[in-house]
Amino acid sequence: MKKEYDDLIGNDETKNISDHVYDICEYLMLLYKKGSLITNFKTSVKKGSLSYALSSKSQKNSTPAVDLMNLIPGLVINVIDRGCCGMAGTFGLKQKNSDISLKIGNELFEEVLKLQVDEVVTDCGMCGVQIMQGTGKEVVHPIEIIYEACK
Repeated sequence: MKKEYDDLIGNDETKNISDHVYDICEYLMLLYKKGSLITNFKTSVKKGSLSYALSSKSQKNSTPAVDLMNLIPGLVINVIDRGCCGMAGTFGLKQKNSDISLKIGNELFEEVLKLQVDEVVTDCGMCGVQIMQGTGKEVVHPIEIIYEACK
């Protein structure tokens, strides 16, 4: 909706719609910049790593989650930019592609394990499944980190 809808159809209505579609972290950062987001987050002692989904990169939407999580006192987030996790949409779900899919994501998995984080953060559910399978680490969505800081 954010990128491809306007690219595929390309009229004033689709442009207006795509201009008003937001990822939840992007929307919360807009509220923050307007002074409308309550940010009395509790301090965190967690160490996490964030892996970006390639879909976020293609939408030029790759920093709101980091910006939002950086508002949480004490939270340490390492941004990992090691390419594709190997899932590539539904590619990695197919049994015939499973081995190659995991090989594609191996560099990312090694980086996650090297960082010795408490949990991995990604805004893509499919990447989360692949990262969990490749590392055995718990994977959460950035909004779960924000939710914990709001309790």
